[in-house]
Amino acid sequence: MNLKLILENKINLLPQNKYFYTIICLGIFLLSIFIRSLADIGPDTSVYLDVGKKLALKKQYYDDIFEINFPLTMWFYALQYKISQALDISPIIIAEWVINISAILSILWSKKILKKTQYYQDKALYNLLIISFFIGFFLRPYAFLIFEFGTKTSYFLILFYPYLALSLQNYSSLTKKDLLIKGIIMALIASLKPHYILLFLIFESYLCLKNRSLFMVFGLDKLISIALYLLYILAIFKFAPSFFSEVVPMWSSYFNIYNSFIKFIESVYGNFSFMIFPYLSVFLIYARFKMQEIDKKLLYIFIGSSAVVLIEKIFTNDQYSLFCAINTPLLLRILTIILRHNFFNFSQNLFFLGFLIIVPLAENDFLRLSIFSVSGVFNVWWVMIIYSFVAVYKKLDESQKLKFFSRKKIIFYISAYSVALIATLLSPFKDLWLSNFISLACYFTFFFIFEKKFQPKIQNQMSRFSIFMIMASIFVSIHNYSDNFRNMMAQDGYKNRALQINDFKAFYHKIYAPKTNDYELNFYDLHQLAHPFTTYFKKDSPSVISIYGLNSNISHNRMMFAINNEQSNFVFDYVLRDLKKNLTNNSAKLIFIDTKRINDISTQKCIIGYLEYLFLFEYH
Repeated sequence: MNLKLILENKINLLPQNKYFYTIICLGIFLLSIFIRSLADIGPDTSVYLDVGKKLALKKQYYDDIFEINFPLTMWFYALQYKISQALDISPIIIAEWVINISAILSILWSKKILKKTQYYQDKALYNLLIISFFIGFFLRPYAFLIFEFGTKTSYFLILFYPYLALSLQNYSSLTKKDLLIKGIIMALIASLKPHYILLFLIFESYLCLKNRSLFMVFGLDKLISIALYLLYILAIFKFAPSFFSEVVPMWSSYFNIYNSFIKFIESVYGNFSFMIFPYLSVFLIYARFKMQEIDKKLLYIFIGSSAVVLIEKIFTNDQYSLFCAINTPLLLRILTIILRHNFFNFSQNLFFLGFLIIVPLAENDFLRLSIFSVSGVFNVWWVMIIYSFVAVYKKLDESQKLKFFSRKKIIFYISAYSVALIATLLSPFKDLWLSNFISLACYFTFFFIFEKKFQPKIQNQMSRFSIFMIMASIFVSIHNYSDNFRNMMAQDGYKNRALQINDFKAFYHKIYAPKTNDYELNFYDLHQLAHPFTTYFKKDSPSVISIYGLNSNISHNRMMFAINNEQSNFVFDYVLRDLKKNLTNNSAKLIFIDTKRINDISTQKCIIGYLEYLFLFEYH
């Protein structure tokens, strides 16, 4: 194949052969299974297994279990535990089978649904959508970081792919059966976590507005979804009444970020800057490419998934894993546009592309810092925007100059530029994330307008700086995947450090906790490895909370929960009573861990002597 023709984007790089895509999907699945076999299950997955087991054994929320997640996933794990007991197979193996088989069936079902859409005629796009489902589920970033494939994220995606496939059809072509299925899926997804409803509110609102149909608001799918969700809430009141009466009131104390509006705002612009904005450069392609219906739908899915990340407010791997997985179809769609349309010529931009090919050899954090942060080359855009407008001005004829660069318009351009620059320069004194947020927001606004209104006046192809930023966004997304594998295989990566802790715990368990009824009480700031070990050794943990967050840095005023108000004191007392109960049990074995062995950013250590201080401490 002629390299020059490839670089000039004159050869179709999207094969039509279906076997080519089938082999890729199979390879993705096998690679995922191989990588996951190198390490233990993640901590959250094992917590779900533990809670499911307790529920299967008739344990009750609050009295025996403290778990903030809604019960649907836990009930499902309770069913899996009963199946594992009936078949005499480890619950871990059953959980892995269920996750993998369910995902395969979900994607195959979605593939069948997509055949009914207009996109089936475009075989390359159709196959890339299927590949994006495989990548999003089996190789999704951040999930590999701590090996979490048995959490709500997996079940969300298993349900989401058929929902997306159905939504890519014209609403008028959906049968009653399709609408019934869609309604059931929406109810199940919302039952995993209530704020997942935001995704549907945003996306379904777009569909209603697009079709200009008020009737769609009360469509069969919506009515079925609402009815089933109400039944689900009633089921919780019936079978787990203490969940709403006792556990839910503790949420605000469990996640203290929900208690402060300032912390909420900080989380919003922090998540925007770290996760959402680096994606937005790809949308510059739509300054030149007229959006088709699939682009609009994927855009509103992007907006909905962004809202889900922002409303949850907690910087967690599960959040980012879900966000990346949901928007993998969007990224592959952008790539198809780039490869099919001559908006930029690869051979003319080898310097930019070469830079981005070299950068992946570094860490993702370096890529974000060097391009998308306050201290990065991203700030070159303050100069580039001036250069770009000057270049346009020089190439326009006199009539166009008068039209686009009148004195009033120049004054307006300079004023807008100055306000944005001053805001960016002042914001670091408040917060670096805020400065990133302002700078990135200004960049996308100004350059999208530039590519839409000005650059086409002098050249059909996009400006080189926009090309650079589009490719940077794509490479940041690739890094979200590759860095997880890099960390996993590194000698000082999470997996190897976690295995050291596991080996430590396994050694002392054999010596000091050999009996079946022996169990561990974990004291450290992070919850990694608290439950996986208990799960693998088939230990029954009577503790209602998976980990006691004692550490020397913050325990003078809190133990997992803040204790400066009446509500928090109630939660603190709940934790302390459970701790005292377990400490009086001779079968309990205490484990104190320096969490720096697991997480480099953690400097907190647990001190055994602090327990004495804790029980002497008077709190009211």
